[in-house]
Amino acid sequence: MSNPNPTTVTDVAIDLADKTVPPVVVTSSTKAFVGAALAGITSGAAALASALADNVITGGEWITILAAIAVGAGLTGGGVYGATNKRVVS
Repeated sequence: MSNPNPTTVTDVAIDLADKTVPPVVVTSSTKAFVGAALAGITSGAAALASALADNVITGGEWITILAAIAVGAGLTGGGVYGATNKRVVS
């Protein structure tokens, strides 16, 4: 019979065998890096498209494009990296 409130490693191992406590999935930060790269590319492309509306890109528009890339990548990467992973129920 498994312990409904596992408190020790032995209790957790017994519960895992009974599949009452799902295991935690171990992942890396790859998901955050990929998300950050895609967000940076997307936000930079959007800013570039907006800057090309008059067929000229000024220095200020380049700064806006670079800021969009940095903010898009930073917010997405940080958010995805900081998010907890869900437990997998099998």
